Amino acid sequence: MKLDLGSVWSLLGLGFLGICWALASYFNSLLPEPRNQETGFNAFAAQSVLRDLTGLGPRPAGSYANRVLAVNLIRSQLELIRDSSRSNLDLEISVQNASGSFQIDIFQNGLAHHYSDVMNVVAKISSSPSTVPAPPAVLVNAHFDSVPQGPGASDDAANCAVMLELVRVLMNSENINITNDLIFLFNGAEESILPASHGFITTHPWAPTIKAFVNLEGAGAGGRALLFQSGPANPWLVNTYISQAPHPFASVIGEEIFQSGLIPSDTDFRIFRDFGDIPGLDIAYIKDGYVYHTEHDDAERVPVESIQRVGDNILAVVLALAGLTDLGSEETGSKVVFFDMFGLFMVAYPQWAGSLLNISCILVSCILIIRDICSCAKKTDQPAASLRKILLILATSNIILLLLVLGFSTLIAALLGFAGKSMSWYGKPWILVPLYSVPTLLLSILVVYMVQYIVSRFMQYIEDTKNDTMLRMIMLHAVQIFYILPSLVLTCAGYRSGFIFSMSLLGNVIYLLYLQGTRSNRFFRTKLSPAYKEWIGFSIYILTQFVPLTMWCYMVQLVFTIFIPIMGRRGASSNPDIFIGLAVSGSTYLLVQFLLPLLVLMKRTYLKIFLGLSSLPFIIILLVILIQGGFPYSGDTSSPAQKRMLVYHTRRYMNGSTDGGFLFARSDYPETLELSSAVPEYRDSVEISGDMCDRILGCGIPVYKRSLENLKGARWLDSTPPNITINPVNVELISNILQGNSTRNITLSVSGPSWSLVVFAPKQGLKMTGWSISEGILPGAQWDNRDTFFLNFIQVQTTVGLGYFIRFISLKPLYGQDTLLDLSRFKPLYGQDTLLDLSRFKPLYGQDTLLDLSRFKPLYGQDTLLDLSSLKPLYGQDTLLDLSRLKPLYGQDTLLDLLV
Repeated sequence: MKLDLGSVWSLLGLGFLGICWALASYFNSLLPEPRNQETGFNAFAAQSVLRDLTGLGPRPAGSYANRVLAVNLIRSQLELIRDSSRSNLDLEISVQNASGSFQIDIFQNGLAHHYSDVMNVVAKISSSPSTVPAPPAVLVNAHFDSVPQGPGASDDAANCAVMLELVRVLMNSENINITNDLIFLFNGAEESILPASHGFITTHPWAPTIKAFVNLEGAGAGGRALLFQSGPANPWLVNTYISQAPHPFASVIGEEIFQSGLIPSDTDFRIFRDFGDIPGLDIAYIKDGYVYHTEHDDAERVPVESIQRVGDNILAVVLALAGLTDLGSEETGSKVVFFDMFGLFMVAYPQWAGSLLNISCILVSCILIIRDICSCAKKTDQPAASLRKILLILATSNIILLLLVLGFSTLIAALLGFAGKSMSWYGKPWILVPLYSVPTLLLSILVVYMVQYIVSRFMQYIEDTKNDTMLRMIMLHAVQIFYILPSLVLTCAGYRSGFIFSMSLLGNVIYLLYLQGTRSNRFFRTKLSPAYKEWIGFSIYILTQFVPLTMWCYMVQLVFTIFIPIMGRRGASSNPDIFIGLAVSGSTYLLVQFLLPLLVLMKRTYLKIFLGLSSLPFIIILLVILIQGGFPYSGDTSSPAQKRMLVYHTRRYMNGSTDGGFLFARSDYPETLELSSAVPEYRDSVEISGDMCDRILGCGIPVYKRSLENLKGARWLDSTPPNITINPVNVELISNILQGNSTRNITLSVSGPSWSLVVFAPKQGLKMTGWSISEGILPGAQWDNRDTFFLNFIQVQTTVGLGYFIRFISLKPLYGQDTLLDLSRFKPLYGQDTLLDLSRFKPLYGQDTLLDLSRFKPLYGQDTLLDLSSLKPLYGQDTLLDLSRLKPLYGQDTLLDLLV
């Protein structure tokens, strides 16, 4: 019986794909050994400081732990380093109390930000502090504040500890000389939408000397810190990282994904870039994003190896930057294409060179396609037109395969969403393989089967060794055509991520050139048997696929390491299975491309067998999810993947009436039956509908998101209002001045807790042209065909009770209407408040309660679905949300319609 090479090679190809995936996984987990040393970076010393900082508990801006305890801890560490220094360098320490205002476009919504008294601790290392003018400086930034629900170890206390250790190393090294100053900014308010970095870069006396910066962030607990943003358009900065970082990990793909807005986050990088006009590097932990902004983000979750890795990299990079003699005078030049090769070394080149390389690969591929079609036509006595028709069939079938793959994954995602089984893979990502990857392989086999049928039936295709070889080659060209399309589109659109497709093109070009060479090699043609030629050709093909295929696996793992945990905090408005399903199916389709020239050689009998066997994992996992539930979450504290939900106990004023209740703010899509069973009162809550959001600005609830769209899906449970007596929200109309016939100048005073968010929408027929917050105005999303405006207020020194003044100018008169604005949802957040006010809960066990916490039961071996046990009163006050002082102004004829 003749051996079916197509079947054997396809199975070997699948095994080869598994090897590439395993290698990529190994490189993605590679970390250096930590070192306990006196002269170099000591990760154990940094870890000790990390434990001290997280031991202060949550440190939101305005809290005692933030503005007193954390500031004192960092300052005392710096003073200790300065007093014990053995270096010739000088260390200056500055504690800044910053105030200001600015406006940014964040997540497609304009946001005006006014802040006062946010804290920064700044250290400057210089070789000669008395030099006038001061030399250029390099800034290193990390923030010591955290969200109120967690200690913020990886985000961002670990990097503060790294910075302190860097200062220690520099100040205890007798042989280090620097040309430029090094400034270390310990930033006290990043989580409250970046005010502290703005306060530093716009008002601190050291800021004007800064010519480059390195921003250190965290979106997960440990792992390898990724360089995911650079520039803008400063290749010398990326080149410094490339040449100096001993453990490089960087990708322009990560940069373009982050800047696209797909990741619901932003960093201080944006502030330094946009308001300081400074180029920089943005580096962040990305592994285990499940613990991001949770109570599980503690010091023990950050591996000491991760601290060593980021410390080694940053020390080498900042020393190189500090030694440059022309810092800040370099030409900006083109943007840079950059990526690391499995963490071993970096590759970078200008964007223009990347475009040239991509176009060259495309042109060479097209030339080879035309040449091979003509060559095959001569050798097989087939008309060239027939071969071109076969190529068209194969290339079209490959595109149809992509559409089928994406369509089928969308169908599966919609089915799971309709059945209430979405996100079954959240705590167990391996489920994505049988759920979405296996169907992609099945569809690939099915399309190959149909292609074989069409080619053999309508092209009178004669199956022999020559024609098998020709079919394989034409299928490879069809794959090349697919790679050409995204490479060309991305290159023409100005995206630098097209390099990954060109890498695959280049691998195939090398193989095709090898085939061209064997045709002219006399020894290969005459001395080797056909079987040897086949196996040598297969081996060369596999070798040429090794680098691009492993690189695809490496990038795919990076993308899903970031995005799977993000689905747990993306919001309740859309089904994440659609996004993840499309991403997994699309990624699998890309990985399967190299198999198509092998699958097309399989006998159709074996294709049927392969199709049947491969379908079993998909059918089994789909039935298990639909029948048994597919519970998404994990309460295992060693590897948590928990449901995120914020619970606010609040007072609400709306349409002249007052009530209270619990606002359940869902962070993800699934509505789990287990939650309703564990907390019966949750079942009685009312979902905030799209209709309510269309009728009422802010959906009739406190605005807890920076986007009106994301309020949909929250739930409201009527309850007794909380007893709020400290720092109530107060809004006063100071003046309303008519200027001319078409302009009004309105001044408001807003005071309240440490963090408040105001959303307003001018009435139809009005246009707002300015305010005192910033020079320009950026509206948010449309509501009721009207622009909305978001005003964010941070007031750290809450005991002072300062007011905020906003000036609205150039508002056209209403001509007989009662109000100028719909003003909705003053949202005081943390600082002097609590996340959940349980003061009104009656005793449990036998009495009537609003929320009976005794009825939480273990779920699937976990403790609770919603753990409220760790919520404690924060900083001496009672509640998270104070709306008690909002009253209608001036009777019924008001200038402001307070929809609260």
